[in-house]
Amino acid sequence: MRRWTGDKLLVEMEGHGREEVVGEIDVSRTVGWFTSAYPVQLELTTDELSSALKSIKEQLRGVPERGIGYGVWRYLGAGAAEQAQLEEIAGPEVSFNYLGQFDQVLSGGEFRPATESAGAVQDPREKRDHLLAISGMVVNGQLKMNWGYSEAVHRRETIEGVATQFVETLRALITQSREQNKKVQNELLGHWDAGSVKRSNSLMATIRSEGGNLPLFCVSSYGDDPTFIFTDLAQSLGAEQPFYGLWIPDDEPFSFQLLAARHVEEIQQVQPDGPYILGG
Repeated sequence: MRRWTGDKLLVEMEGHGREEVVGEIDVSRTVGWFTSAYPVQLELTTDELSSALKSIKEQLRGVPERGIGYGVWRYLGAGAAEQAQLEEIAGPEVSFNYLGQFDQVLSGGEFRPATESAGAVQDPREKRDHLLAISGMVVNGQLKMNWGYSEAVHRRETIEGVATQFVETLRALITQSREQNKKVQNELLGHWDAGSVKRSNSLMATIRSEGGNLPLFCVSSYGDDPTFIFTDLAQSLGAEQPFYGLWIPDDEPFSFQLLAARHVEEIQQVQPDGPYILGG
């Protein structure tokens, strides 16, 4: 989008709205979306992919409670003067909504996504809320993106060009992530081979050893460095949560039975007795 709109973009983010804002409210017996919509002005001044990704993540993380309080303030809490100012400000022309991984939501249940089209969700003569509405979801293991626009405002080839650039950038991010992951893995292996802890002798990576809670042991994906995969999760769980990552090596033959036995042995060296908390 930066190549098209410049360094700044005001976008309306849409979410499921099920954030735990008030601890006394139990939403576990509710179904569906509550839906939260809130504006975010994103600013990006670099084309370097890792720096750009980090910048956008930090800006989105800076939104309190993922924006769920905006609607309450906008329509119920803002005073007359603030309401007047809001009316004068142009709203976001772009909306973005990631619907999640439908494979995980519906797997093993009685329901599955219908392959038939439900038709248009809006009368073509109706005024659009946004000039460009972008939504995405994962279905059958594939990311599917939808780009909604008005042919009265934008040409098809323009939107196709932006969508193509989106795909190219996403593929570049995936490639860079894999390369960085491999680099970190090789650096760790080099450190271990230099005399610290050899990977052949240990499949455990200590991300945080301190804390008063029961340790959490998470298995990484095949060949991926658990410190690279789980550091953000460990930080979000707080200082009281001991966190350990477990390798699945990709450079030696193994069976899942032998791998599980090695993981159990390493886990019991950290925590001799259960109960155990496992993830991955």
